[in-house]
Amino acid sequence: MNIVNINAFGFVKRIKLRFKLGCGVRNSNVGRFEKALKCFDDALRIDPNCLVAMEFKGILCEKFEKYDEALEFYELSTKMSPKNTQGWMDKGNLLSKLGRYGEAIQWYDSAIKITDNDLDIVLAKAYVYEDYEEYDKALECINYILEIQMDNENILHMKGHILALQERYKESLDCYYKLVDLYPDNEMSWAGMARISYAMKNYKDAIKYIKKAIEINNNNHDYFYLYSIYLEKLEEYKDALKMINNSLKLLPKEEKNYRISKYFYIKGKILANLNEDDEAEENFSIALDNALKLVKFCLDNGIDENAYDYCYIARLFECLNSVNDAIGYYEKALELDSECLKAKNRLKLLKS
Repeated sequence: MNIVNINAFGFVKRIKLRFKLGCGVRNSNVGRFEKALKCFDDALRIDPNCLVAMEFKGILCEKFEKYDEALEFYELSTKMSPKNTQGWMDKGNLLSKLGRYGEAIQWYDSAIKITDNDLDIVLAKAYVYEDYEEYDKALECINYILEIQMDNENILHMKGHILALQERYKESLDCYYKLVDLYPDNEMSWAGMARISYAMKNYKDAIKYIKKAIEINNNNHDYFYLYSIYLEKLEEYKDALKMINNSLKLLPKEEKNYRISKYFYIKGKILANLNEDDEAEENFSIALDNALKLVKFCLDNGIDENAYDYCYIARLFECLNSVNDAIGYYEKALELDSECLKAKNRLKLLKS
């Protein structure tokens, strides 16, 4: 009789646990995060060792910016299940997000030992190195993965991307050539080749490659944006205007202000070259308004200012013939980075 009662209790406990977990997932999926958090708390009261509840609790704590709690739950999940890569990656990603670079690397090193060199964790470590611009170390991780999975599509793409960041353009192109040979429908590889060709000032090649990316996916606004830049460099302004207009039509409404700004800036440049001065000014004004909004957003949310953004705003003021405002923003750029060549050169020209 006692055995039956114990089994019955275990069955009821499992049913309650599954209900709370399901309730938490459903609430999370529709954005009711506070209710979801309560469900996972209830689940952990039913079973303090429930790995799924721990992982979701960590994710939600991170969402609510309760970072210390999130880190605790991620670490607890790895203690409960040492071979569970997700917990290791969640904590490492959060440490990196918080700027705790050294801790993130140490955490991933421990994870790699315990999980027997799990490749997903090696890749996560590579992303941390990339974020902190330690590209040689990122490549070490990538090459380790490629020794085991030499034709891995995503890893080859990342290698090409990192080589491009190091301005090792020929090696990067060779990597992308291999990619498109293995995976001819990989649009990102064609777009990567276009960006590299543009950086090497091979504008005709850039156009050839970006056209291939658009053939594969003609709903990507970024590809049309790049196409417009390449055409503008070749002074094919009418076709460039068509491409930037296509890009703006495809741009999602929720897109960040910075991207909106860049698109209108390019459109303004093209219109100026077509001697459509009034329309050009209108587009430069939209670009400036959105760029200023982005800077305000960054300041309001504790995101560090950078010289590049201020140089960009200064350039927009130049396009609008507001020389004093342009000088002011170039000087702000120099306050952030005293070695900023763009700001130095433009100030010298504007003050001469």
